Amino acid sequence: MEYERIPLVLKRFSFEAKMEEAQRYSNKIMSPSGLIEANLLRGKWLPWELNTYALFSIFTINEYNNQNFLNTYGKKRFSEIMTSIRVSQHGEKPKSYSSSNFLRDFLIVVGLTQFILQENKYMKYYRYSYFFNFSNDFVDMKTEFFGKFNQNYEDFLQLSNIVNLFYPEGNSLQSILNEDFHNLIYKEFSQVIKFLELNRQEFIDLQRKLINKSEHYVTSYNYLYTYPFILHQEKRYFPLPHTLTEAVTTSLLTRLTAGNNDLRSKFGKYVLESYLTHIVSLGSFFEECIEEYPYNFKRNQRRTVDLMLRKQDLALLIECKSIVPQRGLRNLNEGDIERTILRLSENMIQLYGNATMKFGKEYHPFDERKTFELSDTFGIVIMLEDSFIRREEIYKKVAQELDLDIDQYNHLCSNFKFISLYELERIIFEDWDLFELLGKNKVNPQAWFDFTLIPIEIRKEGLNTHLKSFIDELNRELTNFVDVLHKEGIIKS
Repeated sequence: MEYERIPLVLKRFSFEAKMEEAQRYSNKIMSPSGLIEANLLRGKWLPWELNTYALFSIFTINEYNNQNFLNTYGKKRFSEIMTSIRVSQHGEKPKSYSSSNFLRDFLIVVGLTQFILQENKYMKYYRYSYFFNFSNDFVDMKTEFFGKFNQNYEDFLQLSNIVNLFYPEGNSLQSILNEDFHNLIYKEFSQVIKFLELNRQEFIDLQRKLINKSEHYVTSYNYLYTYPFILHQEKRYFPLPHTLTEAVTTSLLTRLTAGNNDLRSKFGKYVLESYLTHIVSLGSFFEECIEEYPYNFKRNQRRTVDLMLRKQDLALLIECKSIVPQRGLRNLNEGDIERTILRLSENMIQLYGNATMKFGKEYHPFDERKTFELSDTFGIVIMLEDSFIRREEIYKKVAQELDLDIDQYNHLCSNFKFISLYELERIIFEDWDLFELLGKNKVNPQAWFDFTLIPIEIRKEGLNTHLKSFIDELNRELTNFVDVLHKEGIIKS
């Protein structure tokens, strides 16, 4: 089937059938911790392919034939549609398209549409529980959140946790995912869901602001990751349960701070920096941990970096930035790509300059007033969310701005890194030694531009007791919902 024919075929199927088929296959790629492992995705329709199918299904209005996908004809057509989505070449390459641009663009698209979806949902729940319950003398995120959504964050979290535990295929309670179960979900969480739903036409109008060509369906931001529930003809649909985790984490933060520059600024200054200190404090790979503080130098008041760690004769300086991908990145907008590279390079220039010209000269944060060798000083810029821009492009921009020679450039690449906040969470919750990871990366030039410091060939589960305790507490809150399922007769005693 040609990609352009997909809407013509989908018009023959009822909206209900299209939504039910999307949910059925979404369930197949889910697990309690998020998506199933990458190796288990083989032979299944992938989340980004299902996202595209769901957009086609929602956009294709005026259905006329009321077909479903349960018979031989429907199964064949669904397979043809999904195969067309998988093999289609989206967009035409301009004449100036180079191999370097191809690799750059490939990494951006794959990173934003695939890598983020593979993140462990419990770590994201932990992070956003901290964010949305944070309070100090300058900002009260819990009050801000309730004022925006009329609910505490825990209500959103509980809904998402229930979906991730009950919906995955193979779950022993899969048989209860019937209309009564869905209606109970909608009843028990009605006040939460009203902030996570749009009627079909509203969704189309909103999505059209980002998409005007079908070849962008795969890459563009999909608003089902903000509004996973769709209302149509007085009935509610939940086409892609795997989108709910993002809807109750990253999307809620975007919505909470949208148009509120003051809150966004306070979030970066107080909430994010506090979380950085908190999450690092859960690790055991350092001997000293010093938060940002003011100091005087030549009668001028200055500030250190956000966080400074020491392990023996090694020092690590960390800056945490509330950087998230601009949505135009997904459609490979050159302006957004260049702006992202510029912003990240500016962050690294600031950190590199601090580490090479101020640390150990203008200020001495650690108990032992000692001088650290430049080769033993590391730096990390932590991003709230990764944009998956090739690291080498950013380092070259930094080197150009600072006019670095080859030795200085190699030192920059070997000792200074960009990682996402999720990468740091993995390092902490999986009990990695961050200094050890930095040391191994430093002596391996082939790994200098990797997106991760963690060895791909080694897999650890969340071992940190803080994360385990958080998960246990989260799952204990399911008890009340299970009691309701028994009371309503949905689960038989």
